[in-house]
Amino acid sequence: MSRQLCAIALLAILSACASTPGKGPGGSASGQNTDVGVTFGPGDGLSLETAIVIHARSEMAGVPAERAWISQHYPQARPQSQELIADGGRHYDAIGITTSDGKELKLYFDISAFFGKL
Repeated sequence: MSRQLCAIALLAILSACASTPGKGPGGSASGQNTDVGVTFGPGDGLSLETAIVIHARSEMAGVPAERAWISQHYPQARPQSQELIADGGRHYDAIGITTSDGKELKLYFDISAFFGKL
């Protein structure tokens, strides 16, 4: 992913996480974004092994799904960092957040399904 695309993705996450928590765009509280066909696999995202798998057709759908998942599971969390990781032929976004109670976490999203697909 180019630096410019990474910067755009981080900006989108930062602006979305600063907005009102709750459902993602077109999403539901169950973790499925039915308007754009995005679903989430199992996992808590606290390690690469338990990464949240995002099933999306494009980055335009997948990137907002990351912020929607964060907003749903960590309301009012503030994003701090984003890192792209390639491991074993898969691609991950590692997003550092500070939760509403001040705890710092790194969340891992498996973005292999949509990585590089605009």
